[in-house]
Amino acid sequence: MLVESASGISVEYAVQLIRTILLELERIYSHTIYLNRMFSYTENQVLINHTIAIKDALLDCFEEITGHRMFGTGHVFGDVNFNISSGNIKLIDKIINYTSSIFNKIKKLTNQNASLESLFKNRVIISEKDILQNKITGPFSWFNSLNSDLREKEPYLAYVEPQIQTILGNKGAINNNCIHSRILRLTSDVDNSIKIIKFLVDKYTPIYHRKEKLEQPLLTRGEYTKMIESPRGLIDIHVTVNKMGIIETIKITSPSDINKAIINNTLKGTLIDYTKPAFESLYLSMMEIDK
Repeated sequence: MLVESASGISVEYAVQLIRTILLELERIYSHTIYLNRMFSYTENQVLINHTIAIKDALLDCFEEITGHRMFGTGHVFGDVNFNISSGNIKLIDKIINYTSSIFNKIKKLTNQNASLESLFKNRVIISEKDILQNKITGPFSWFNSLNSDLREKEPYLAYVEPQIQTILGNKGAINNNCIHSRILRLTSDVDNSIKIIKFLVDKYTPIYHRKEKLEQPLLTRGEYTKMIESPRGLIDIHVTVNKMGIIETIKITSPSDINKAIINNTLKGTLIDYTKPAFESLYLSMMEIDK
């Protein structure tokens, strides 16, 4: 998207629709992995198996549509490098209905699960002060009056649709930012992703045949910035292009680069036995703990 902007490439709306749908599918996938990790500490096999079932269904969907297990490999400047057939649309619709059905069960079990509350309620709290001072992004910053969701603040792709803005505006009020409330926050976000995909599929049925690949884009000298709302928060990319039209510098700031600033405050008072779930509750991987 940044290169497209820097080179003046116009992207037709059908491509923007497809990108939005697949980004939201990836969002569900990412949140499902997170929930699976949190549920694993309760040893509730029903919740664990439900999240595994959704994860596997989404991976199969990606592979069927893009030829790969994830969407990131599917980009071409100004286009996508795969076709979307009526069969693909039916598959997406089927996967979303399946995911919605399973997720409704997850929500009921989550709300009724005393183990989740006893393990995680009022633990590893992210304060509103920490969010504001460290400019924390992503779902963990969406509580009380705060809202840093770039899909709402600076909509891109098909997020400009009024119906999608209405969906994104319904995040619900969560007054506490402990592990338990973050689990509830992500289940709510998955619900919104399901609604966004269903809306776009039902309204547009975006069947699409990819075009001929573009030659290498001609970039204009200057500095360019692009931000996108990933499942864990903002990804910020800054690029400098020289007078020859060659990219000289690339700076990428990931959500973890920003969110790690709250680790010390949030982990204060955490029992040793809770260290691993505490880190994972902040959407940090084990590799990021090593860093």
